[in-house]
Amino acid sequence: MSILAHIGFTLILFLALLKYLGKDVGSYDFRLLAIGAMLPDIIDKPLCWLSLAPGRGYSHTLLFMLIILALSLRFGLLELAFGNFMHLMLDMMFLETKIFLWPLEGSHLEVTMHTASYYWDQIFTSTFVQVTELMGLICILIFARTFGLYRLSALRSFILKGRLTYT
Repeated sequence: MSILAHIGFTLILFLALLKYLGKDVGSYDFRLLAIGAMLPDIIDKPLCWLSLAPGRGYSHTLLFMLIILALSLRFGLLELAFGNFMHLMLDMMFLETKIFLWPLEGSHLEVTMHTASYYWDQIFTSTFVQVTELMGLICILIFARTFGLYRLSALRSFILKGRLTYT
């Protein structure tokens, strides 16, 4: 999956979870949620382009997820941990055990070279990527509409403080 799918699906699922638990959205920083939803790719993709790690490497592992969870619990950043968890679930990393269970499955991660253009090619040629990106965009638009982020004041508040209120 790519950017819009990871962020959009994570936002909507987090909102659904908050609603189910009866929690107020104003208590959470949704910027951290979006960063967490992209964190494994923010780390692994540049390492891949430098031939230092696979495109799905160290930050796509259970170990990394547990480290982020521990740090999130310590510093009260559960949105970051939830976003990171969702990224790994949406990438279905639990099916790629050599990566997901690293270093339990061996200490070496195989480096497969993908250039930045590989990922752009996927967007233009893969129906799966296109459909999931469109669905992610729809989720983001629903999110933006729900919280009035089309209004400059609401958008500014979200960008500066990460907080939301229903409109």
